[in-house]
Amino acid sequence: MISATERKCIELAGQARAASAARRLAELRERGMGFEPVIRMKDFGFGWTKNPRRWAAEIVRLPVTIAGFALLLALTPVLFVGDWLFYQAAQSRLRREIRKASEPVFPPDESPSRSLDALWRMYGLDERVANDAERLGLLKAWIRTLYGAPVAESIDYEGRVLFIEESRRRPEPSTPEELLAAPNFVHRPAIDSLVSWLSGELPPLAEVA
Repeated sequence: MISATERKCIELAGQARAASAARRLAELRERGMGFEPVIRMKDFGFGWTKNPRRWAAEIVRLPVTIAGFALLLALTPVLFVGDWLFYQAAQSRLRREIRKASEPVFPPDESPSRSLDALWRMYGLDERVANDAERLGLLKAWIRTLYGAPVAESIDYEGRVLFIEESRRRPEPSTPEELLAAPNFVHRPAIDSLVSWLSGELPPLAEVA
């Protein structure tokens, strides 16, 4: 059966997912709609020159400029409605995400994993929606829940993430010796690589449940 600590981790993941969606919803509302109507003649590069010799050219350009201006002006309501619908749909999607995250789904019988890495793959925060600070915060909470405060506080999370990122910027090993000596981090997001790293160091979940 799923352990109490794993259940707590799944609950923490739901809370973190809801908080991440709430942050993105607040940012969306702060930005507001991106619609900006174009209704200024100068946006079309039209303006009377002070040189009388160029007035003829400006007169020739005037019908084309007015036609383009009128077309965009006619499209303004359509563009506004489209942007408003997109804005409302984005808000609705984030509100649904918050509601869904607030009701975590637990596995019915057996534990979904017996390792930290497997548990993270199933319930950790997705890098496509959550930022690194949110994902690292959840990982820290998981380690504290699963292994206790002394273990959690002994880990230099930020230092390890920095090490992973720097190792990927180094030149590729050119000799077998360099290949063996180089850290072997899969090209996944740094937080996910850190989870795998810690999963290999820490006891299996079955031993700490």
